[in-house]
This record gives sequence, C-alpha cells and structure tokens, in this order.
Amino acid sequence: MVKQKTPVEAGAGTAGDATSPIVPTALPSVKTVADKLETLYGERWFPQLIRTSGPEWGGQSPGKRALDEGWQALPRKRRSSRAGPRQVAFELGQHLARGGNVGLVLPENVCVLDHDSPASFQAALTMFPDAPAQQSHNGGHTVHRLPKGAQLVNRTGVELDDGSRFDIRADGTYIVCEPSLHPGGTPYKWLRPLPQRMKQIPVLPPGVLNQLPKRYNPAADTGTQRHNHSDNPCPAPIALSSKDAPQGEIACVTESLRNCVSAPELSPDEQAAVEAAIMATLPSRNGQRHRCVYRLACRLKAIEVLASLQADALKHIVKRWHAQAYPNISTKPFGETWLDFRVAWGRAKAHGANWQACVDRARRIPDPLASLISGILCDRTSPPFELMIAIACELDAFHKGKPFPFPCRKVGEATGLDRDTANKRIQLLTDERVLFLVKEASQIPGGFRAAEYKLNRNWPREPGPSSSED
Repeated sequence: MVKQKTPVEAGAGTAGDATSPIVPTALPSVKTVADKLETLYGERWFPQLIRTSGPEWGGQSPGKRALDEGWQALPRKRRSSRAGPRQVAFELGQHLARGGNVGLVLPENVCVLDHDSPASFQAALTMFPDAPAQQSHNGGHTVHRLPKGAQLVNRTGVELDDGSRFDIRADGTYIVCEPSLHPGGTPYKWLRPLPQRMKQIPVLPPGVLNQLPKRYNPAADTGTQRHNHSDNPCPAPIALSSKDAPQGEIACVTESLRNCVSAPELSPDEQAAVEAAIMATLPSRNGQRHRCVYRLACRLKAIEVLASLQADALKHIVKRWHAQAYPNISTKPFGETWLDFRVAWGRAKAHGANWQACVDRARRIPDPLASLISGILCDRTSPPFELMIAIACELDAFHKGKPFPFPCRKVGEATGLDRDTANKRIQLLTDERVLFLVKEASQIPGGFRAAEYKLNRNWPREPGPSSSED
C-alpha cells in the first residue's frame, strides 16, 4: 500500500520518498551509515548520539525508546574517554544497519521546540529563519540556544500568544534524529544542519522565551525560600547536575544532601545515575504512580552507594521525583508517595545496571550454548531467540547459578520482540527444560515482581535439575 506524503514533505521536498518501507529490504552497510553520521554530526555532536529502538521493534514508543542505560551521562563519559567520532560512528552504524534509530541528547543551554503539525513547523521555519531545523513525520524540530542562566522545563502542548503550539525538549532529554525512520515510514531529515560551534546556534528570541515555562534557577533567588511558578502547583524540580552544570545549582543540590539524614556525598557519575533513575520512572498518565514508585526504588537500589541506605536518606530524591511526576499523577499529596516508597524500598531488588551489563555482554560475545539451543529448537538461526538465550546465560553467570529474574517485557525490549512473543519464547524454553521456573511472577506494592528461573547448562543431556537442588 502506498503511503501518502504529509503536507510538510510535499512542501519541503527534501525529506525523501514517503513511500519507502519502514525498514529497507536491503539494509545499508555499516561503513556507509558511519560515513553518513560523520558527515551529519562531526566531532561536536557525536558524543551526544545514543541508540534508540527501531520503528518495527515493538514495545513502548517504537522508534523512539532509548536503549542505552544511563544515556543522560553518556555524552560526558564519551568526552572524558576521548572516544573519537569514527569509533562512535562505527558503533552507531552497526545499530542503524540492524534497523535501529538514533537520538540526539540535548546539551546544556540548548532546547528544541517540537512541532507536531505541518502548519506549526512551517510557521517556525519562517519565525526562526536561521535556527537548525529537522523535519519529522508530521512536523519537525527547531534547535535553539538559551541565554546564559536560562533553564526551561520539559513541557507538552505549550501555546504562544500568536497561537503557535509545540512541545519543549530541554536539558535532560533527547530527540530522534537523521538518519532514523519514523514508524509511519518517513525519514527524519535535517533541512538546516547543526553547526559545529555552539555559538552559531541562534539564541531563542526574548519574546518567545518570556512566554515559556522556566525551571527554578537558584542563582537568581536571593531569598531563603524557593518560589513556585504560577502555572505549577508544586515546586519546580532541580536536576542533579554534572560537573558542567551551573555552580549555583550544584551548591543547591549539595546543601540538600547535607540537610538530609545520612545522605552520602555523590560523585558526578552517581548523580547522573540518580537523574537517569528519576527520568526513566516518571509516569506518563494517571494510574501509573504506584508502579513507577516501585520501579524508582529498584533503580536506586542498583546504585551501589545508595543500596545499603535507609529509605529516610533518600527522601530528597523521592521529593524530586514527585515534583516531576506531579502533572501525571492523580494522588497529589507527597505523603502518599513517600509511604509507598518506604514500603517499596524494603522489598525492591536492584536491577537496571546489572541487567544492561548482561545484555551488552550477550550481544558482544554470545555464549556458545545459546547458538546450540537456538539451532536445535528452531532448525535455523534466529537472532532474537539466540540473543534471548545468550542473555539468560549471562544472567546465570552473574547470579552464580542461582535463580534470576527474567521479565518478558525487558527481554522483549532487548531482543526487539513484542511482549507477547517474548513470553511465548520463554514458555518454549521452559517446556523444553532449558529454563526451570523457580518462582512465579507475583503482584507486590508498586507493581509486579518478575518470575525467576534457573538455567539448565547441561541441556540437552540432562532432562531436569538434580535432586540435590533446592
């Protein structure tokens, strides 16, 4: 079936053929994709690129879901490790050649206005004639530099006095970028490329900036109390900043830690991990608060310096999560969220960082057992199924042969399968006695606890676990 071009595609004429399938039948070579990335982004923007899911990979937010654990801190880590553009280009080229997408993490003092309609985007191209601009499926992005000291809040559905509507993407978030494909089949396309010098990005005009919701700036507050914005019924959140953040904000966060009982001193990497945990567990709509609080507890448990602390030492972090989640929760009082977190903290198991490390190892050096099992059960090579078994092998090694959680949702995200298909594949491995179900999935305060399994490393010689096992 031939897809119709959107009005923006028809007007700009530079976004490519909208009739192209979502994933090309002949994927480009890694070198071709890497060369294109180097041309598009150069040395300045390469550290900001991350992997996102492909348009046909299933799961939540297909084509847009970030796959790199702790992606907020990835740009800074790349710069400190002096990773060259060619190295990053090759890694991302492999991901793109498999049908994945890439995202651009927005640096500090840069924001993006995300226009979701052709009319809004065309108006923005006229309003900001020199701003870098990228065309998307229905609209596009315009990139702007913020004046020194200005901090915006990520917000959807912002409307200016002239009727323009857009979403704000600011520090701490990302946008999908060229050469990615939208699930609707349209390629992302830079109509005005990103400059190699930050100062070449035009500053957002004051007339527009003054109409946008801003984040609390401690450097501008001379009083002892924080001020609430009139359009926000709760205190505006303050991000745990990296070493490049404004000194006033770092001082404010440090003072918050000192005032909290038993709060440890956090390194920049640990602060970034806390920020990543908060951003990854924010609810998107009413009815998700309880489960998201439990997920927050699990992600914080995965941070070594926090894992052994009492819940009271983390209250300042939960308050920050509550402030950012406030617009999307129906139970508004912080006391309810705090009680839920205290219960969840006592029951939560660390996950996230360890899981991602096992997935990364499985992708780099898959266990030979995975290829053997996949070949026997499928009669042919099945990359997603083989990767699933390789992840189970890595989890088995990490847990030293003890039962390990194997949630179908996370397995599906890692292998590119939808949740139902991943669940069927896990059931097949259980039926064939490759995996032994040790503990059923159960509902707990804040969500569900994943089922736990043991791996039969003697398969197919041994039909089941020995009698000496618990």
